[in-house]
Amino acid sequence: MSFFTKTTTIIFSFLVLMTISAYAQNGQYDVRFNINNVDCAANKILVDIDVRANNPSSTFNLSDQNFRFSYSREAVEIGSVDITNQNLVGFLPPFSFYDPHTLTGSIDTVVSYNVVLAGGDGVFINTEWTNIGTISFNVLDASKCVNLKWHDHAPENFPPTFIGEKFGTTLYQVAEGNYYNISICPNECLPALPIELTSFEGEERDCAIDLAWTTASEINNAYFEVEKSQNGRDFETIEIIEAVGNSSSISKYTFTDEEAEGTNYYRLTQVDVDGESTSSDIIVVKSSCRTYDELETEGISSLYPNPVKNGDVRIKFKASSVHPDAVIVVTDLLGRTVDHYNVSVDAGNNTFNFSVDNLVEGAYFVRIFDGSWNLPAQKFIKLN
Repeated sequence: MSFFTKTTTIIFSFLVLMTISAYAQNGQYDVRFNINNVDCAANKILVDIDVRANNPSSTFNLSDQNFRFSYSREAVEIGSVDITNQNLVGFLPPFSFYDPHTLTGSIDTVVSYNVVLAGGDGVFINTEWTNIGTISFNVLDASKCVNLKWHDHAPENFPPTFIGEKFGTTLYQVAEGNYYNISICPNECLPALPIELTSFEGEERDCAIDLAWTTASEINNAYFEVEKSQNGRDFETIEIIEAVGNSSSISKYTFTDEEAEGTNYYRLTQVDVDGESTSSDIIVVKSSCRTYDELETEGISSLYPNPVKNGDVRIKFKASSVHPDAVIVVTDLLGRTVDHYNVSVDAGNNTFNFSVDNLVEGAYFVRIFDGSWNLPAQKFIKLN
């Protein structure tokens, strides 16, 4: 071979290598999550992983890959990620062979999806999306969103996603382009609720709490349990309200809690005809009437109802000592006694009911005392 021929061959080979190196360095990828299916029967979400070149001048041959991303621990069962389909595996013409895909190095909510080129040039990636494979997640809470987030090369997203292009034995890193995150919220997997609760509110009225709620629709709704708690954790049913049952229009319900003192927590538990139940969010309503325990010393904590039309008024009060010969006196605004009751007062909390049926409309005071002891008077209103 002549010197000229050798020189030409060397130069040509060098130019080819330079072209290959530049081509490898100019590659740029985009990756995306694409919803494949939400399988409510199997309680799974299936998601495709896709790759493409960022632009026509950044195409490349796909070699080794590590797709790294994270998900929400509230929505997905930790460690449940699995590979359900591999589109880029085995022999792919003309000259590519990929090993089976694996999930390795996954920690907590971070996933590492790995693909290795076992031989050949690697699949050519252009600006059309190429599906790598499909992964599945076990749904933990269908009301939460999965929030799939790619790990790019920002420091806080370690370890980052890696996509490579191989020439001979050299593995090049393809430059990152766009990361398309996705938030999957599989609410369609939740069972149809027997009611559509549009509002639930409470309002204080003279030591009582008026509760009101509205439904936009009802399906086989049997009744509501009105539940109450003083600490927001331990609830007890204080009333059962019969439901409309089946309705596609607005239905309104009300209930008055006549035993409201201090801070009150309420929720509704809806029970359908087959015994299944769902509970509402908790609402908090404060009463200006203090509980026994909130009284620093003795005194009347509440008179209920107030105003009152007929029936009984319930008085609650606290005493620091026993008073077996006390009296409860009801007076008008001029101080004239209109009714009185002999009572035995215990040390601590006391409750007493008295009738207002014989009283005319107007304002009255209640006093509790004996010969050496008395509580401050409380006012109430009688209505016709």
